[in-house]
Amino acid sequence: KFIFSSSSAIYGNIRKSIVENHKPKKPVSNYGIMKLKSEKYIENFSKKKSLKAYIFRFPNVVGKNLTHGIIFDFINKIKRNQNILNVLGNGNQQKPYSDVSEIIRCMIYIKNLSFKNYVNYFNIGTSDKGIKVKEIVNIFIKNLNFKITPVYQNKKKGWKGDVINYKYSTKKINRLGFNFKLNSKEVIEKTVKNYLKKVYWGDIISN
Repeated sequence: KFIFSSSSAIYGNIRKSIVENHKPKKPVSNYGIMKLKSEKYIENFSKKKSLKAYIFRFPNVVGKNLTHGIIFDFINKIKRNQNILNVLGNGNQQKPYSDVSEIIRCMIYIKNLSFKNYVNYFNIGTSDKGIKVKEIVNIFIKNLNFKITPVYQNKKKGWKGDVINYKYSTKKINRLGFNFKLNSKEVIEKTVKNYLKKVYWGDIISN
């Protein structure tokens, strides 16, 4: 079995709840474009070699061992400046977030199931509407032991290629028997608390 970690970025800007077979797929970032091209390559290779492929499309993933993303970004910013927290975009971007441990459990669960098709696609993650950046900022600041002022940009997108609002359907994995326990807000709260109190807090105080 071949397992590939893809992304919700392959869909592009779609306002309705997105199912796996949605067409057309119009990614708006190089990241999304390359993920979609990778999917197509895997699909062709799998059919040619009679190889089972499981393609998992991730939401925004947080939790242990962060290397990027909004919380990782905020942590590094307050290490440099404890007066102002610069936020990308106007704060109204809204996206679903899932915990990495649940993502992994879901992948293992589905990998152990059998499917007739050589190539199988899955949206994995929480089934809620997501959480706004402003809410994430409020959760982050609430868990600090000092006052800091958030400063937002006067633009909808945080960066070129940013998908500011999306929600995809997880009905397929739900029908297969897997449901994510934590919603987007709970995942953000858990990650912020763990990182501020256990991982980075000592470095912030020492600086």
